[in-house]
Amino acid sequence: MPPMLYDYTRATVETVKDETDGAISRADALVADAAGAATSFDATLLPLELAGAELVRAYGRGAFMGQVHTDAAVRDAGNEAEERLNKWRVAVAFRTDLYEAVRAFAATDEASRLTGERRRLLEHWLRDFRRAGHELSVDDRAELERLRTRLVEVEVAFQRNVNEYRDGIDVTREQLAGLPDAYVERLSPGETPDTYRVSLDYPELNPFLDQARDRELRRELFTKNWNRAVAENRPLLDEALRLRRRIAALLGEPTWAHHAMELKMAKSPDRVRTFYEELLPSLGATVRRELDQLEGLLASDGLDGPITAW
Repeated sequence: MPPMLYDYTRATVETVKDETDGAISRADALVADAAGAATSFDATLLPLELAGAELVRAYGRGAFMGQVHTDAAVRDAGNEAEERLNKWRVAVAFRTDLYEAVRAFAATDEASRLTGERRRLLEHWLRDFRRAGHELSVDDRAELERLRTRLVEVEVAFQRNVNEYRDGIDVTREQLAGLPDAYVERLSPGETPDTYRVSLDYPELNPFLDQARDRELRRELFTKNWNRAVAENRPLLDEALRLRRRIAALLGEPTWAHHAMELKMAKSPDRVRTFYEELLPSLGATVRRELDQLEGLLASDGLDGPITAW
């Protein structure tokens, strides 16, 4: 019999916490097994993979509620769950006993014969341990863990501020020209009589930016959206940049970009820069041609250019 699908309509503060608590407890037990005396793929790497699966499942049933639930209390619980899960992920890579267990397995004949996904899994764990500073001094590694833990807190707080930020514009029915009646009927009343509120929620934001005929109102709404939570998030952004620079320096990288790109296909900022330098000239003529056509359409609507993002 196939497993039952998870019922998201029953999500509450309690279910979010229970899913998170249960996943972390089961993951801790699996990691303890992996850090044991036995050294084999099934005894060492498989429990780590299963522990990761526990956290993925918990994110979908708990932390994800911080992004989508209509109840603010459940969203808060989801944000707390996301922070707990991400901190767990950070902490596990800093465990010395786990690092030693995986290194011991990596030195075995069985590990040398691994191929495909199993070989890749071992390489990724060894990479993640190196990125957790296991080759650094004890003091530097402790600082690195503090920085990574704080970065999780900053990132979750930043995203929470974006998600919870509320703003929009009040418009008349005439100013909604270009939008279908079904869209208008879904809007809430504005603060002044005979107006409608167009919020920054994407079901209202995106159709307005796509279809509203009033260019100035599109500019106003676009600008509000791009400045979501700027007052609250600017200090967090500054702190995140400082944390990232220090993390990169501890690991001997010239910039955070060099550290982050190791996990990407390009592997280095130089390869990304080269890619763009090769790509952009070939696209320039096409972009210019399309902008000319769009500016012609803009002029036919009685508006002056240039074409802008809104």
